[in-house]
Amino acid sequence: MSVSSTPLTSRGVAQPTESSTPAESPVVTPEEKRSRTRVPPSVRAKERGQKENRPQRGAAIKPKHTPPKLSATGKEARPIPDYVALLMGHVDGAISDRNWEKLGDLLEALSHPETGLDLRQLAKNPAVNRVLDRAAIRVLTAATPVTDEQLSLALDLLNIGCDWNAKDERGNSVLTLLRRHADDDMLAFISTDFPHFRYLFIDPEGQPIKPGC
Repeated sequence: MSVSSTPLTSRGVAQPTESSTPAESPVVTPEEKRSRTRVPPSVRAKERGQKENRPQRGAAIKPKHTPPKLSATGKEARPIPDYVALLMGHVDGAISDRNWEKLGDLLEALSHPETGLDLRQLAKNPAVNRVLDRAAIRVLTAATPVTDEQLSLALDLLNIGCDWNAKDERGNSVLTLLRRHADDDMLAFISTDFPHFRYLFIDPEGQPIKPGC
């Protein structure tokens, strides 16, 4: 699959810059923000047999960590810093261990519409900032060849605010790497599960946008 860049990050980080696509950040609604750590159709079919006895990711999966408790003061509510740092440590560890199932569960907990965290509002926290800056590129470069699950998880990370412009050691951005691997199945997956990202991968004529465009 393939990808180019247009400014995107809602943390103040420059959105993807390699493309002529609009520099406007896609608006993510609460419904869109919820985790979609599901692999594209081709992979789902492949793994169905292996995971018959395991609960489906879309089903009610209990977060492995207690959701942060917010104070009753509404506007002043803040997650407990220690909890946030611990959770970010688990995300880092799952990526380092290439434990994609654990990472998927963590992302579901993070993006839960009722109990999740808006990491973009917590970017001043060093632990959060490290994840937002490097998590997506780390997932995409963790194993070669890149699997559909890595691509799906990278999209989930971008959906919660990770940096599209983070680059690998060869200077390839997250968006470029995603476009490079964007086959028909992945483009259909993006259109269905991440429609607010579609314009970064498919031009107004319905053609895939090539890397570097």
